[in-house]
Amino acid sequence: MIKNSGQFKRRYSINEHFFDIIGEEQAWLLGLLAADGCIRNDRLIILAQSHDYGRILIKTVQQILGHNGNILQNRESFSIVFTSTVIVKRLAQFNIIPRKSLIYKFPELLLPERYAAFIRGYIEGDGSTGVYKIGNSKAVPIISFVGTFDFISSCKNIIPTSGTYRLIKHARNLAELRYVGQKALDFSKWIWANPLLPITRKQKTIDCFFNNHSPRYIQNKDLRLKAKIMLQD
Repeated sequence: MIKNSGQFKRRYSINEHFFDIIGEEQAWLLGLLAADGCIRNDRLIILAQSHDYGRILIKTVQQILGHNGNILQNRESFSIVFTSTVIVKRLAQFNIIPRKSLIYKFPELLLPERYAAFIRGYIEGDGSTGVYKIGNSKAVPIISFVGTFDFISSCKNIIPTSGTYRLIKHARNLAELRYVGQKALDFSKWIWANPLLPITRKQKTIDCFFNNHSPRYIQNKDLRLKAKIMLQD
């Protein structure tokens, strides 16, 4: 920004009122900023991502915010920097504040119907997806994300699929929530239910596995359902 006649004149455009009403897209971006956003003083916001898929994600955020500033690159890291006291004040209402990494709490202001979109965005920042072999077993899909004890505990209670909660040793106030196999399938159906939100590499990794493999918990789905009905009868 440059100063002109006692006021700041913006070098780039940005929708400062994007977060005024929290819909699905706003909740998704709030989640991403909660994970990877950096707030400096009362106006500066930085979002950085790594590798080429990170650059694509940054461009997606630019389009959502109507931001036409430059994407900064430092080796394999890509970032955008913008200033807005309006946005910074609004983000603070969702606990996205300076030095939030070790104190972040799930935002009470967020409505339950936006939980999935918010956590979906958060996973883009501090989550991972993949297909791995555990011991001698066949490859299984895994979705996991990390955060403060308080935040991960809240997510554990909010998400309709039960995941494995563990404290991260040798880390200060960090925990992980992990979904494996059938639970990863159930979680993915909840987290990525909205087709209108950005579809990213992490989602495609899990979708590709289930589209090309048929684990037993999928093969036996109809049999389990019939058995459940019989037991109820």
